[in-house]
Amino acid sequence: MKKMFLGFVTFCFICTSNVFGASKFAILSDSFPPFNFTDKGKDVGINVDILLNILNMSGFPTKREDIVRDTWSSNFAQAITSSNAILLSVPRIPERENILNWIGPVVKSKVILMAKASKNVKINSSEDMKKYKIATLKNLASEKAFVASGGDLKKAIRVTKPRQAFKMLELGRVDCIAITDIVFKYWLSKSSSKPTDFKEVKLLEPTDIYIATSKQVPMDTINKLQSAFDSLKIKDSSGMSIYTKILSKYVK
Repeated sequence: MKKMFLGFVTFCFICTSNVFGASKFAILSDSFPPFNFTDKGKDVGINVDILLNILNMSGFPTKREDIVRDTWSSNFAQAITSSNAILLSVPRIPERENILNWIGPVVKSKVILMAKASKNVKINSSEDMKKYKIATLKNLASEKAFVASGGDLKKAIRVTKPRQAFKMLELGRVDCIAITDIVFKYWLSKSSSKPTDFKEVKLLEPTDIYIATSKQVPMDTINKLQSAFDSLKIKDSSGMSIYTKILSKYVK
């Protein structure tokens, strides 16, 4: 009987490990370069590298293979309904404040309207925004910031991928895009365009990027992970920190 019981426990452990991986957490990722994305089938990005560092530093052994990929909407739904989920990259906005726990900020950023420098785009008010063809990223925090600043979603050109919005601006198919500055810099670095080809025409909202967890994750765990994150910013003898080295890998 005892052997049967031990066998049953072992079976349950194996099944659980197969579903959630070796990590204590369900680590959820979508495609949001440069924070989390895949390159040749491997999960990479600023927040991926940082999260792996702080989990392992905090006594939660975790590998890249433990990361689960799905859509943003599915990941967000799981994070607010389960007890052990980690969302890799989440803009911290008021409507999410009390339904998640937060680690960071990983990157201090802002949502902006970017235009081609060669175009005479001038936006000083919400009325000015109505004069231009503006692309937004559907259901993302940058689109919410656009609306909160007086943008008209009915007139916006809503796309699902930042790369798509960047290419539309680059090719002159839209006048502006509403986008996070770090995300814009990433796609600019992947293009043949130069920084001087574009200009920021309006600040919509400061929107810092965090790692977030299910609300049920204990605060002592959150504090441990936050302390590990803070330690990544300690400079070594060369004047560099692990944090800076990770950042420089993805944003030039």
